[in-house]
Formats: sequence, structure tokens, C-alpha cells
Amino acid sequence: IMYNEGISLTGDVLDLAVEYSIVDKRGAYFRYGETLLGQGRENAKVFLAENPEILDELEFLIRREAGLPTTDFENVQVENGAVAEDAVF
Repeated sequence: IMYNEGISLTGDVLDLAVEYSIVDKRGAYFRYGETLLGQGRENAKVFLAENPEILDELEFLIRREAGLPTTDFENVQVENGAVAEDAVF
């Protein structure tokens, strides 16, 4: 819970993505595939807030991994376990 913000969506998505091995955390660095999300959790959260398409991809992959509905993501195309680059959210 963040002061003056409430529950942090970007923080929750980041934490769950690490838990499901979608995002790789090595030391203080967070990576999604070849994309460096940031050094440190707060910088990674800022990156996700500034890149909503990546945030949506991560949320879709988390929901799929957890067996949750992905109806908000009907147009997402997944290839080899990753969301296609030309997918539309």
C-alpha cells in the first residue's frame, strides 16, 4: 500500500511476475525478456507505469499462469509462451 496512492497495481504486477518467473530478478535488476525494467523495485514500477502495454502483457501472462480469466485480453496473441509483439490490448 502506497501513501496517497493506495494499492500499487504496478507493484503487485511486478511482484507476481517475479513469483511466476515471468520477470527475472537478479540482484536489484528486473528484466522482462530482453527489456530492462529497472534497477530496484521502485524504478521498475515507474517503468511499468510509463509503459502500459508491457504492464498489460505481464498482467495477461500472470492471469494465464494463475488460471484466472483473461477475457479483458481476448486479442492478445501468445507465441512460445510470450505475447506477440504486434498484439493489441
